[in-house]
Amino acid sequence: MKKICTDKNDYGEENIHSVRIEETGKRLELQSFTAKQAMDLAANELRARLDSMNEFRASLKDQSATFIPRTEFEAKLPVVAEGLFYSIKQYVGF
Repeated sequence: MKKICTDKNDYGEENIHSVRIEETGKRLELQSFTAKQAMDLAANELRARLDSMNEFRASLKDQSATFIPRTEFEAKLPVVAEGLFYSIKQYVGF
């Protein structure tokens, strides 16, 4: 980086302003580049997190496909309960 001189005798007033403008432009370019890098990094991390969440949702969907529906469970519950009660009666000796 160039040294910014504020002494008008060394560079002249116009040159001082152009050096300041140039330095400000370089700083803005660096800030813009850094912000873009940060946004790219955040986007990549978010994408990875969303992929992981979608994978988890898919596994839950696969798992829930193996569950018995509530209506079927409620329809079969009395039969199962009756069979269980009968088995307990046989075991205990009622």
